Amino acid sequence: MHTRAEWDRLPNENSASLWQKPESVAAVPFDKEWLLHLTQHLQTTLDIEELIRVYAAESADVVPFAQVSYRNPERDLLVEYGRRARHSCSYALAILDQDLGILTYTRSRPFSDTDTQRLELLTGHLLFPLRNALLYHQAVAAAAKDPLTLVNNRAALDETLDREISLAQRHATPLTVLMIDLDHFKAVNDRYGHVVGDHVLKAFTARVAESYRASDIFFRYGGEEFTLVLRNTELAGAACLAERIRESVENRPMTTDAGPVSLTVSIGVAELANGDHAASLLGRADAALYTSKAQGRNRVTATR
Repeated sequence: MHTRAEWDRLPNENSASLWQKPESVAAVPFDKEWLLHLTQHLQTTLDIEELIRVYAAESADVVPFAQVSYRNPERDLLVEYGRRARHSCSYALAILDQDLGILTYTRSRPFSDTDTQRLELLTGHLLFPLRNALLYHQAVAAAAKDPLTLVNNRAALDETLDREISLAQRHATPLTVLMIDLDHFKAVNDRYGHVVGDHVLKAFTARVAESYRASDIFFRYGGEEFTLVLRNTELAGAACLAERIRESVENRPMTTDAGPVSLTVSIGVAELANGDHAASLLGRADAALYTSKAQGRNRVTATR
């Protein structure tokens, strides 16, 4: 999750309204009743982006700021509301030994001692709702992962591809899909056993990860078949990437406990066309894959 949003309830660092009140004066009555109100609002969602949005809205009424950002590098999370300004105040969030990330407030004038005291109190009320949201986020993410290879699973592909197609059509950007099949994988299992076969699958996903970008999304479609969704990539570029993957697999055997295992892959590539939906795009990529297999395997076939 990477979100950078502008939101009209948050003060802008260049807005005069930010400094209509002295920094030491709260915009709302800051008492136990208000803190209870804050806690109740924070308990209404388990979505991390929405949680930070609600927290930002409420906190800005007590301590004016230009931006609030939440970062959790371990989980690759970044949520930002407002515009970054010169002066900052950051808090490392934790419950006991559990690291929850970092919350940072910024604005164009320094924070007073009263401001930081209030921010510390406000931030403390975010901890337990944030921990619950992170646990929920972790559970959702785990449900979308293939337990063996730890890449995204088929269920995640169905949801993700619908979203990516919608975004590509809305912004008129290209989108391509690679369908990748490990050639004669049954022979690997028959010769070495399923344990080594599992090692090959994990080594293969690591090999493919060397080639694609952080913005691309990799899935285990099922068995020995995988799907790679390439954002903002036209057919020619996707075909070049597919060829690099094919060559990398062919030229470097997979390392397993039973020794190196040689492997090849067949790949089909399809680009999003007008009127496409997830099933039609995947269907054309799958048809291209079977063309590669019918023509002798260990090759790439691209189609519009």
